[in-house]
Amino acid sequence: MKFLNQFIVLFLVSICSVSAQNINQFDAQGKRHGVWKKNFENTKVLRYEGTFNHGK
Repeated sequence: MKFLNQFIVLFLVSICSVSAQNINQFDAQGKRHGVWKKNFENTKVLRYEGTFNHGK
């Protein structure tokens, strides 16, 4: 049972880390691509959230 609990926790942590890496990515030409989130400077207040497709 203890092994199963550890496996579940490890699985959930790995899923969270993989999904977090898909934010604020650039394509091969250096243009924004995918999900982007930006906060106001020096705060945790969300400024915008959107999806880019090769810079647009």
